[in-house]
Amino acid sequence: MEPLFELGIGQVMLRPYDARNDAHSIARIVGQIWHGGGDALMEGRFGLIADKPWGHWQSQSILNYLAAPDCRAFVAVESNEMVGFCSYVLDIQRRLGTVGYNGVSPEHQGRRIGSAMISFVMDQFHKAGMEYAAVLVATNPQHAPARRVYENHGFEPLMGLDYRVRKL
Repeated sequence: MEPLFELGIGQVMLRPYDARNDAHSIARIVGQIWHGGGDALMEGRFGLIADKPWGHWQSQSILNYLAAPDCRAFVAVESNEMVGFCSYVLDIQRRLGTVGYNGVSPEHQGRRIGSAMISFVMDQFHKAGMEYAAVLVATNPQHAPARRVYENHGFEPLMGLDYRVRKL
């Protein structure tokens, strides 16, 4: 029996990510919420990339990350429906925990599920003896809700990044 973690929000529970059974639902959530990500913005500027919509590329990138050997990934479920996912990586040598990809399906946003998942991740960092926590989040308007969640968990900006593109 796989371990379940209570999030303290109704009947929402976290369980470990199962690539074979969860990938389709994660790809669905990604396609619903990542419209402000790099792949979507590139498609908006240049059109389809390699004849596939941005959701294909974004979900492939996220699924590859979640399947990486050092990634620890979890899905939030309620009544056997996936409502979100979260992930992280531990760098034991540097004592640095890095929040990975995470998201909540649109129909379940506004219930503090995202914040509860980040609290879970932070608890895992503490249990693993991490001294530092990091997260990368874009500065465009579409990522403002994510930035608010991270700020509410004590994350502060360290530096800005530019993602620049051009057509060859």
